[in-house]
Amino acid sequence: MRAICLLVIAGCLAGCGGSDAKPTTASINNPTSGTAAGADSAGADKSEQGKTGEESRQLLILAAKLAKQGLVGKAIEQLSHAISINPENAELYIARAEVYSLMREDANALADYSVALRVRSKDASIYNRRGFFLLSRSEHTRALKDFSKAIKLSPKSAHAYNNRGLVYLSISQPGKAIADFRQAVKLDPKYADGWNNLGFAHYRKEEFAEAVTELTKALKCKPDYVNARNNRALAYYHLGKFDAAVKDFSVAIKASPYEVKLYQGRKAVYQRLNQFEKAQADASKLDWLVGLAAMTKELERDPRNYSHYIKRGSYLTDGREYAAAIRDFSAAAKLRTSIAEPLLRRAEARLANGEADTAMTDVATAMELFRSAAARLEGKDVEQVMADTAAVTDAGDIKQAYSIRADIHMQQKKFDLAVKDYERAERFDSVVAEAYLRRAVDFDKAGRKAEADADRRQAARIDPTRRL
Repeated sequence: MRAICLLVIAGCLAGCGGSDAKPTTASINNPTSGTAAGADSAGADKSEQGKTGEESRQLLILAAKLAKQGLVGKAIEQLSHAISINPENAELYIARAEVYSLMREDANALADYSVALRVRSKDASIYNRRGFFLLSRSEHTRALKDFSKAIKLSPKSAHAYNNRGLVYLSISQPGKAIADFRQAVKLDPKYADGWNNLGFAHYRKEEFAEAVTELTKALKCKPDYVNARNNRALAYYHLGKFDAAVKDFSVAIKASPYEVKLYQGRKAVYQRLNQFEKAQADASKLDWLVGLAAMTKELERDPRNYSHYIKRGSYLTDGREYAAAIRDFSAAAKLRTSIAEPLLRRAEARLANGEADTAMTDVATAMELFRSAAARLEGKDVEQVMADTAAVTDAGDIKQAYSIRADIHMQQKKFDLAVKDYERAERFDSVVAEAYLRRAVDFDKAGRKAEADADRRQAARIDPTRRL
């Protein structure tokens, strides 16, 4: 059983260079560290039987969860404990090796792979995994030996041929790479990664027509395959088929809207087509993505800091990426359950995303927090209030809640409720003027002319240019 897969390699190589107007970033797919339903495993041990096996299995699962949370040190502790209980379980050594690789403790990782191979010396999948690790460290000669050993032990392993092909590609032997990738897809005709890498190898040899043929097969296996779509777009570009390239880049962008290389590629094609307005739009998006990447790095350095999620969520909201913003505000709300800000920010994003009902729920929850904070402050003197930092922070700005709730009422066409909340929020802008004008129309329909006229006068005071 493989309960943990932690090592990922970003396999990204340069394309065919040239002027600044050329898209240049083509990608091979990540080497495949795992096996297809254990097909590469030969002679797997049975040491997970019984009570000790079950206990070590649970520790393995726990370690996987800890590693996923970024708690790699604790993951190592759990795996080491599991190994002390069941020292002949190769899976535990493999899992610990992968965590060590995340920690860049390469010597420890290699030591654990070696122990796993002592336990299961005929297991092709372990050679494949170790080769995967060595490739990630640019240890090409040693990786080549491991993948070749995996192929010898399991000659029908498409993964091993694919991975050895990646080594050949990395050491600039595209002919041998093509032979291995072709064998991989012969063994598994539905192997999308193999077809993509075969296409990329042809791309590296500047055999662009052949690249398109193989990449089309990858997309037939996996229509939403962004790397293959990007690579085919690049091949189309070099064949002068610019409309086809734009189409592929656009489909890939729809599937992966935050990937910089896709906008870079499409911008270059638009430039070749003299569609400069579209090229400029992609350039602006690229600038925005650079800002997003910086915030993401900041968050990754301190993932328990809710303010990083607030900052990135607000940036996503400004970029009209509402679904992603909602996820960030939700993460912030989980980290800080006692404050209203994440809820109110999420309400704004949900409203912009057309989710008025859930936005209203967020505002209601935030208002409950305000009331709780006010109750804690009641009866305290000024010095006590100032000392009660948590209570002051939790209180927040209730006017913002009224303002957001008014916007929700506007979307729901409840103009009387909207006006009342705007007044509570002490907000005066063109949207508020519109609320008064729309309530005036409702008053007219109800025969309440004096109130309608009063609302029109108030709307004119707020924004004299506003008309229905």
